[in-house]
Amino acid sequence: MFTSKVRQKVCCEINVVDHCNITCRDCNHGSPGVAERFIDPDQLGRELSALKRHYLPSTIKLIGGEPLLHPQLLEVIRVVRESGIAPRILLVTNGILLPKMEDELWRAIDALDVSIYPKPGLSDETVELIKSRAAAFNVELELLQFSEFRVQYSTHNNRDSTLTRRIFESCRMVQLWRCDVIHDGYFYRCPQSIYGPRLAGEQTPFEHDRLRIEDSLRFRKRLSDFRHSQQPLAACRYCLGTAGMTRTHQLERKNLWSSTIEAPVETVVDIPFMERAEQDIRLRQGCRKKMQEG
Repeated sequence: MFTSKVRQKVCCEINVVDHCNITCRDCNHGSPGVAERFIDPDQLGRELSALKRHYLPSTIKLIGGEPLLHPQLLEVIRVVRESGIAPRILLVTNGILLPKMEDELWRAIDALDVSIYPKPGLSDETVELIKSRAAAFNVELELLQFSEFRVQYSTHNNRDSTLTRRIFESCRMVQLWRCDVIHDGYFYRCPQSIYGPRLAGEQTPFEHDRLRIEDSLRFRKRLSDFRHSQQPLAACRYCLGTAGMTRTHQLERKNLWSSTIEAPVETVVDIPFMERAEQDIRLRQGCRKKMQEG
């Protein structure tokens, strides 16, 4: 009988909100193209209570959208902490609202990733404030600069099954980073499998791309099989994985954002990069760079 808990050495993501306060073209969570949504702390507590008996990530990553938009963010963090599912809580934010946050937020988290974009950017004063607050509350801090993104989504259903499989097998989110997600009572292998079909106009989620969270030994076995399956997800037909072409970061008007993901998959896939990833999934080439001191 399968009895061991699924032990995850990196992060499990929770999308605290789906929407954001900026509209990045190529946002890999598709935030400008989806409706406003706030996670329910009580529901999350029930999900974590069931899940923790079978799955133990080292870190819970609270992300969005922009998580600081959630009016009950402190309650969300409290629920995660009290669940005991992971020893470390990481908050990911664009930093714009951080100067308005009270001490309670800084006390509640263990780590903070701040994504800094050319526009709107963060002032030197804000960056220094973030550094000083993190130091004062002993919060691990990473300041990450993004000058470009990779194309993430397409509204066209890619019917080339060979290309879909290659994108899946070279996708570092699934094959290397294990970007597990807890979302509205279900477990997903990546956030793109939540948002890609929705952005493409699919009316209902792909049931085989997710697993309902429940407390049973049967679930434990199903979760292990689900996480290690090498069968491409149905959502992969609308996704570039980590092999989309790179484009300079820019903000897009919200009402025009959907037009930025209309290109067919085969026209925006970075074939040379995909081939390199097929040879070495651990290759070091990404869009984010740690902010230099000084």
